[in-house]
Amino acid sequence: MSEVVAWRAAREFASRLRDPMFRCFARSVGFRAGRRLVLALAEEPLSSVLDRVGVTEPESPVTVVVYRPGVEPPFSFVDLYPTPAA
Repeated sequence: MSEVVAWRAAREFASRLRDPMFRCFARSVGFRAGRRLVLALAEEPLSSVLDRVGVTEPESPVTVVVYRPGVEPPFSFVDLYPTPAA
């Protein structure tokens, strides 16, 4: 992930969280404050994202925030939960 693009994405996400309309959108798609977040770029390899996610605990799912510049809204949210034991 380009460090410059990653910083831009992080700044934009933080800025958007101050916008009540964006917070409403984020809550409508399941975003919850206090969850562990992993920022990802749309063109980033999935293996890189999963390396940063690491082990997911049942009590604390991870929300992957995918930055897609040029699209409105520029963020997608994906919640990752552990796979239940068989």
